[in-house]
Amino acid sequence: MALGIRDLARHSAIYGFGSALRAAGSFLLIPIYTHALSTAGFGILEILNRVADIILIVMFLGLRQAYIRFFFDQADEEWQKRVTTTFMIFAVIMATTVAGAFFHFRIPIAVAIFDDPAVVPFLTLVIVWMPFQMLANIFMSYLQIRTRSVAYVAISIGLLISLLLLSVLLLVYFELGVRGALWASLLPIGILGIVGTVYLFSWAGFRPSWPVFKGMLRFGLPYLPAAVLMYVISNADRYFLIRYASVDSVGLYALASKIGMVGTMLLMEPFMKVWSPFLFQTHMKSDGPRLIADVFRLFTVVSVYFALLVSVAAPIVVPFISSEEFHLIWVYVPAICLASVFYGIHHIADAGILISKRTNYKPLIFGIGAATAVATNGLLVPSLGIVGACIAAVVTYAVLLFVTYVIAGRYYNIPVDMLRVFATFLIGGLCYGLSLAIRWILPDNLGLLFSLVTLAIFPVLIWYAGILLEEERSSAWSYSRSLIARLSN
Repeated sequence: MALGIRDLARHSAIYGFGSALRAAGSFLLIPIYTHALSTAGFGILEILNRVADIILIVMFLGLRQAYIRFFFDQADEEWQKRVTTTFMIFAVIMATTVAGAFFHFRIPIAVAIFDDPAVVPFLTLVIVWMPFQMLANIFMSYLQIRTRSVAYVAISIGLLISLLLLSVLLLVYFELGVRGALWASLLPIGILGIVGTVYLFSWAGFRPSWPVFKGMLRFGLPYLPAAVLMYVISNADRYFLIRYASVDSVGLYALASKIGMVGTMLLMEPFMKVWSPFLFQTHMKSDGPRLIADVFRLFTVVSVYFALLVSVAAPIVVPFISSEEFHLIWVYVPAICLASVFYGIHHIADAGILISKRTNYKPLIFGIGAATAVATNGLLVPSLGIVGACIAAVVTYAVLLFVTYVIAGRYYNIPVDMLRVFATFLIGGLCYGLSLAIRWILPDNLGLLFSLVTLAIFPVLIWYAGILLEEERSSAWSYSRSLIARLSN
């Protein structure tokens, strides 16, 4: 089924509903973690999650992206089953092999990262968890490809509810600390990984294809060094903080990052579930470049607004979801929000690379980003600590976005109206500056309350600044009138 912009919006809305619930659940997890774990324990959990990321990268070898791309090469279901079963067989072999290798070296890895052998049991749990995480991710990718948005959201919510209940049981009641947090994640993912694998093999059968695998490998392998470099981009700040500051600073920065990335979770995560099907079905149309450019611009508007929402709300929300030692981390949130906006837009900017299958440029793009991350964190963190990590994140993701847009544009030009894009960022910055001014002028609680007014000012300025096209303004106005009419009846 071909996807249009309306379908893109509809499925994104469904995924967005699930993301909103998961974001709410994540906020419920924060007080559990921050009260059950010390800042050091929270930092250890954050680093363990980052270790899990690198294990998953090695397991996939970039073939998850290849699976999504090759699935759409033919509309024939037999082809899609062949691609699926080929990928699944590879996944089972890689998950077993990589987990075994990491398990063998778990002690030196724990000592190298934490300089503490006591972390070995935690790392062992992570290694055992990862094969199931990989298989669960494949099943969820299949639902994403088939645009089974309702099933995807239902399963995601089920995982979240399980995580919340197990976290309360293991962290609050049994007081198991970091071990309890890991087990709370392991059990639901383990069940989904097993059930999802059985389902996919029962649907696709056992029909692997060596030519298909070779094609996927050629497409996907460049993603491996790219993914490793992306890991460097997203984790260089933690490395320099733990080296030049403390594990506690990692815990503080980790919570600021979780809050700062909420906007990305609410917007980019659901959007990306349907972006690939939309892109591959749209780019060949005569008006394909214009439609993709419209999505680029509208995504920027919405993501900047979400970043503003999170930044303005952070001083109000943080004291309610964390213990006192975390209260001041709201000052770091706006920079994380801005970096996350750049990161989200970069996924749309690389359309030309995906369309042309020029994934060989991925290592170059992420190599430049990784070099920027290491250089900026190495320069700023030793003297500025968490503030330096925040500045480095903004610079790094801005560079990543710029390089991606320039290189991808060589193979598929997206006629983005950059003036409107820059104006959107300017309006967002002005609104956040106004919120700070209000808080400075008015007393504490009153200032916090009235700073929320800027959330209403942003869409007004976007409307009158001409960021939206005339047909988009007309559609928005018509929809608003029809909605008001339905509500009045």
